[in-house]
Amino acid sequence: MQTCGAAACRTRVIGPDRALPTLAIDDGRQGELIGVSGPTLVTYEACVELPCSIVATDLQNDSRRVLARAAGLARLVAGRDGTHLVHEVGGSGSGSIRMVRLDGASEALFELGPGVVLVPSASRSGSASAMPSGWLLLSGDGRSHGPGRRTALDPFSGQIRELDEVIP
Repeated sequence: MQTCGAAACRTRVIGPDRALPTLAIDDGRQGELIGVSGPTLVTYEACVELPCSIVATDLQNDSRRVLARAAGLARLVAGRDGTHLVHEVGGSGSGSIRMVRLDGASEALFELGPGVVLVPSASRSGSASAMPSGWLLLSGDGRSHGPGRRTALDPFSGQIRELDEVIP
């Protein structure tokens, strides 16, 4: 659960069972939540508008690691070798998408051409779109609906598929 002001946010992480405590992260450097994977909280740094840095915070020891600088829209995606951060490089519509494992051990860069926008999580994009595990939705405006081209990307294989609009 997260509450935000103009730039900074406070996050509460509720444990998966009643035996685990609820953690409150109240750090003025923390911005909007991207996701949680195991003991790692992934957020933008506090900033007013994208692009922003993206930080991984270890919930067990409070250590922070910058995963990306000057990142646009972002989301987490699960892979066989762990959870990865996928984000736009240099801001929305750049057409460059970077994927990095949360521990920073591996990364890949996809050059998809200008005007391609990563559709972020449903809470940020205001959509109820769902993709198969590991796949990402790309569009011309960062939304899953409306006019324009929609593309699915499997960042682990590099496979790209054009999608038809379900609702005209």
